Formats: sequence, C-alpha cells, structure tokens
Amino acid sequence: MNATHYRPSVSLQPFIRNFLIIEATEDMENKLLPDTSIVMAFCFNFPETATCSVISGISGSVRHVRYAKGVKTLLVIFNEAGAASLIKHPLHELYGTYTSLDNLLPMAAVAEIEDRLHEVSTDVQKIEIVENFLVRLLANREQDIPVHLAIQCIKNSKGLVDIKQLANSVFLSLDAFEKRFRRITGTTPKHFSSIVKFRNAVTLYQTSQNMMHAAHGAGYFDQSHFIRNVKRFTGQAPVDFFNSGRFW
Repeated sequence: MNATHYRPSVSLQPFIRNFLIIEATEDMENKLLPDTSIVMAFCFNFPETATCSVISGISGSVRHVRYAKGVKTLLVIFNEAGAASLIKHPLHELYGTYTSLDNLLPMAAVAEIEDRLHEVSTDVQKIEIVENFLVRLLANREQDIPVHLAIQCIKNSKGLVDIKQLANSVFLSLDAFEKRFRRITGTTPKHFSSIVKFRNAVTLYQTSQNMMHAAHGAGYFDQSHFIRNVKRFTGQAPVDFFNSGRFW
C-alpha cells in the first residue's frame, strides 16, 4: 500500500487537517481506530464505476476497511469541527455511519466533481479539483467559537477534562453546550474526550512499547478502566490489540 499526505491550501487549513491518497498495491485490510475527524472519501478505479464519494462520521469502535488491488482513494481528513463549515447537516446524525456524499450535498455538484476527478490522472490535479469544490462550499460559513475553544481545551488536556467545567468556561449551560458540540463535531464532548484520551494512550504505547506506561501516561490510573476502554474502542483486550499489527 502506498500512502501520501498533502497539506491543504492556506484558505482550507482552518478546516482540513490534510489530504491522504492511498493506493492499494494488493488486496488488504486495515484497522481504523476511532478518531475525532469527519472524513470525506473519493474512490477511483473501481471496475463497475469511475468514481464514488462517501463521508464517514465519527465512530465509537474500530473499523475494518478492505482495499482492493489497484483502487486509489483520496481522503479529505477534516479538522475537528471543520466539516461543519462545509456541510449544513447535523454531523451527529452521521455517527458510526458511511453515507453517499450526494445525500448531504447537491446531487448535481457531486456528480460534476466525480466526473472531473475521473478525467484527470495525477494526484495533484485531483486534489486541486477537490479543493476548488470545498472552497465553494465554504461561502458565508461562520465558526462556532465556544465549541472551537472547547475542542482546543480537550486536545490540550489530552482528554482529561471535566465536561461541566468546560461548558462553564465557554459560558454555556451543560445542555446547550452538549447539543452544539454534538451538532458541530459529530459526537458528544464526553465521547470526544474519551477518543482523545485513548488515542494518546496508543501514541504513548507506540513510543514506549510498554502498556502500563501508556495507560498511566494517558491518565488511566485504574487498570480495569483502561482494559474496558480498549475493548470498547477496539473489540479486543489490550494485549491482543497492541499485538495485532497495522492500525491507523
């Protein structure tokens, strides 16, 4: 498998983390860990169709993705809350699902970009077409400042944050905060924080290769809590998960 990252243009950097182009050199399966980003995908070289486009909501468990040999996929990996600046649909309704892009955006516009992507051959050309498409969607969209501040706080604390105190810090009631956060990020602040905490544990393990060091460093001071969270997110016990090979 070949995977290449591309930075978005300056105008899209507040909304998009990066573009990723994956080319499968053989039939394979990969594990995608729960993450805090909404992802848009354009797939090429299917035998039955030129291009297909989908959007993936935040998930509460690992996803197993199969790549067929020869298929190339362009992923638009949004910053947290970035997708809300392009898509009017409440993003929490996408939780745990994949849906065709034309269910959320005008069918004619989606068909046009799929046709244009099929007409060009290089990765740079494809990314330029997608960027132009996304820039048009950004017209007159304002960011939700309280939610963005809350996201940054959760990330800075590595997920170790009290949600009620967080709501107070952005001058919102807990109920109003949770509804706005859910609509804009695609999940609740509690689940968002849990994902950030879990991903930090995975990063610490990849550095140290020591499960207890990773658990304690990520704030899991109760071993049973750590085991439950790993099972909830991956479907496996920690030892089995960390020994299971490739995952993102």
